[in-house]
Amino acid sequence: MRPHTITYLPTFPENPGNPGRCEVASGEIELNSEALRVLPNYEREFVVEHEKGHYYKQTFDEVTADAYALQQLALKKKNSLWHYVLSVRNVSHNDPRRVRAAEVAALRVAAKNGSADAQRLLLNYYANADGGYYLDSIGHGHIEAPVSVSMNWKVFAFALLIVVGVCMFLTIKK
Repeated sequence: MRPHTITYLPTFPENPGNPGRCEVASGEIELNSEALRVLPNYEREFVVEHEKGHYYKQTFDEVTADAYALQQLALKKKNSLWHYVLSVRNVSHNDPRRVRAAEVAALRVAAKNGSADAQRLLLNYYANADGGYYLDSIGHGHIEAPVSVSMNWKVFAFALLIVVGVCMFLTIKK
């Protein structure tokens, strides 16, 4: 693949709030200077990497482009994972599909890199049948390996059996 090109335009008259766009086939990235001006630095970096993601991954899918941005930005600066999630929230205007994917992706990176809190939050996320978990923060801690989804369900099922067993025991005892 040949390198992408980046052009800064004063604004996008047809969509002034959109900070960037990419022509996937050619790799031509256009950035909206007016929209970028109001974003914090970390969101500007996210927008650039997100648009590069469209080209390098040859995709129109926003979640895939978000994931590429995470690969480029994760753990390179303080609070990078939190900034990534905030960037997705703000740039996508809280698109639930993109925000949820960003939260889980950031938690996976944190869990792989030693956060026991991230591992716990992932367990809670996968154990919640309706997927209703939303990220509040990323904590610090230590784990040895990334979380396995199949193991999460086993742990959840085992815990549920213990709770049901205790409830049955207490009911019979009365």
